Amino acid sequence: AAAVWSGPLPPSDDAWRQVPEVVALVERIMPRPVGEAEGLRIIGEFAAPLDAEARRRLLPLALSGTLAETNQVRRQLIERIKAFTRRQRRLAERVQRLTEQLDAAPPDADNPDTIELQQRVFFATKTFQDAERTLRYMCEVPVRLEARFGAYARALEAAFSKSP
Repeated sequence: AAAVWSGPLPPSDDAWRQVPEVVALVERIMPRPVGEAEGLRIIGEFAAPLDAEARRRLLPLALSGTLAETNQVRRQLIERIKAFTRRQRRLAERVQRLTEQLDAAPPDADNPDTIELQQRVFFATKTFQDAERTLRYMCEVPVRLEARFGAYARALEAAFSKSP
């Protein structure tokens, strides 16, 4: 939090979960389908009516909640990426084994076994390549999640510093 927030350090525990209005804010802005612009608008609406005391009390808690939720989602995403990568590694090994079998097969192009093996190599390779494109996209998601958190943190800090 200190990398994106110059106010008082927010609590590192789940104290934010004890404040219903902060929980409601975090629940509104943190789902992945919520765009950054919409989340910033919601933060602005949340902070606008707060007096100085409420800002000092609630906004660090809101930062703590957004950080906790971002970290939780990021952990889940990274675990999925790791599982997907393990699956991809197994698929690559399968493509390699099938290719070795095809290379060792007699060069008879009309042999039904060779034709079947060629098809298996083709489809396994295609599946691997499609998954590679998906993996690239999956690796971008945590980066976008962190960027959204950074925007939220800047908005919360600006609201924290603002005089009511």
